[in-house]
Amino acid sequence: MVNTAQTLQENISLTVRSETQTVTVEADALTLQAETNEVSNLITGDQVTQLATNGRHVVSLAALGLGVSNTLPSFGGVNTLTAANGLSLSGTRSTHNIYLLDGGELNDRGCGGCFSSLPSVDALAQFQVLSSNYGPDYGIGSGGTILMVLKSGTHNFHGGVWEFNRNEAYNANNYFSNLAGQPRSKFRLNNFGGNIGGPLWIPHVYNDSRTRTFFLVNEEWRKLVQGSTPTTGTTIAASNFPMAGQDLVYTVPSNGTAPIVPVTTDPAKLAIYALRGLTPNQPNNIIPKQLIDPNAVLEVNAGTFPHPNFGTTQYISSILEPTNVLW
Repeated sequence: MVNTAQTLQENISLTVRSETQTVTVEADALTLQAETNEVSNLITGDQVTQLATNGRHVVSLAALGLGVSNTLPSFGGVNTLTAANGLSLSGTRSTHNIYLLDGGELNDRGCGGCFSSLPSVDALAQFQVLSSNYGPDYGIGSGGTILMVLKSGTHNFHGGVWEFNRNEAYNANNYFSNLAGQPRSKFRLNNFGGNIGGPLWIPHVYNDSRTRTFFLVNEEWRKLVQGSTPTTGTTIAASNFPMAGQDLVYTVPSNGTAPIVPVTTDPAKLAIYALRGLTPNQPNNIIPKQLIDPNAVLEVNAGTFPHPNFGTTQYISSILEPTNVLW
């Protein structure tokens, strides 16, 4: 078997001699690559399937190569088309890398190094990282070259289905959420997929021997429901939510002051001031019900402003961010 981008030396010697047969059984051993001085790393199709990469992203496979440094996140999501910029091979710029899929360029030049598509790892037959000193036939970029070869069909039909998942039930809680008695942020990753391959033939018309034309169809659905990083914000204290037909009593913080009674020339407002004993431009922690706009009461109590769930004035939240990708 010849691997992708492999330089293979084959010495042919023509001699006249009698016919003999020899069977030699040897154990596999590491050998010195003497045919080329390139620095590269080959991952076979079986290894691609068995390697546990976080998020099942092909760029994570490239990070396993020789002379590769990376700034890849521990988990970059399911639609990380920009992750191609996260690798530096042999000290070169990350944007100078080239990704080839079956010999065709996979880079989106308008994005400065992004992927134009994101192949499923289960569709790959071979994955090779050329870090440096590779031949001029891969001279598209000045960085590294990552080669991907898709699987093809075989003489017989073969297929498979899979589902990988992650769940917040397996994770530890965020420190601040745990401190506030809040549950873990949602993290539901489901990766469904399947493929089928085999010979393409028309009975009694074409390829009855099933040795000429083959096909492989691979489909993958990546579904992610992830809560954002928990954030703490300041909201209205539960005791300060105005209720219809009631005075609002403002709880004055230990390091704060009471609200100041506004200065007004409105006779109606001044009459309320006199009735409730309020002095303009002076602090007072009671806002009379007659001065509260009823529409404001409805708005505040409609759920627009959440009630505190941490302490008296703080609210911790994690917003769900669903992502669905089909490849």
